[in-house]
Amino acid sequence: MTGNPWLQLSNTAPFVLPEERPTLVAFNQIADDNHKLQLDVLPEPFIGNPNAPVVLLSLNPGFDPSDHYHHTRVDFLGAIWRNLRHEVSDYPFYFLDPRFRDTGGAAWWSKKLRVLIEDTSLEAVAHGLFCVELFGYHSINYRPIPKKLRKEPLPHQQYGFYLVRQAVERGAEIIVMRRKKDWISHVPELEGYPVHALRNPQNPAVSPG
Repeated sequence: MTGNPWLQLSNTAPFVLPEERPTLVAFNQIADDNHKLQLDVLPEPFIGNPNAPVVLLSLNPGFDPSDHYHHTRVDFLGAIWRNLRHEVSDYPFYFLDPRFRDTGGAAWWSKKLRVLIEDTSLEAVAHGLFCVELFGYHSINYRPIPKKLRKEPLPHQQYGFYLVRQAVERGAEIIVMRRKKDWISHVPELEGYPVHALRNPQNPAVSPG
């Protein structure tokens, strides 16, 4: 897959790609509250400039009750939509945009990227990082889609894997924050590639070390 499926995303809730909706609805019928997908907020399957020199591989966007409020903000929604469409932005990694410093995502990422920001600058990190999630929809905790609902990765995941393969081809620095084995399983090109792994995936933070 090379085309961006998120161009087909509806601008009204539930925010689900049409061909993924049956699977995700079925998943939510069997999921508990901690794993239920929050389909009334925009997915965040990746963040940043897809051509950035440093690529982070993570798990899925979490969820906090405050997300419901922030996802009603016109400026924040605009940033997410531009990101989903790979449009140019002053802060491609939009959680580092000073306008959004009160969001839960900004608090999380600012802490994880603090050392990089101190060593360079907020703007440099915002333009130099790209993060791809293994699964793009929000939930409090991650649980993979059972194979009885879908044997193959969802289309949006396949697009994310394509973006990672593109990063490999251009020689990007790739840092696996979570689920290294799963990433290699889905993107075999990572096998043998000089991938960096974080020392503590349960409390991931990115630093020169």
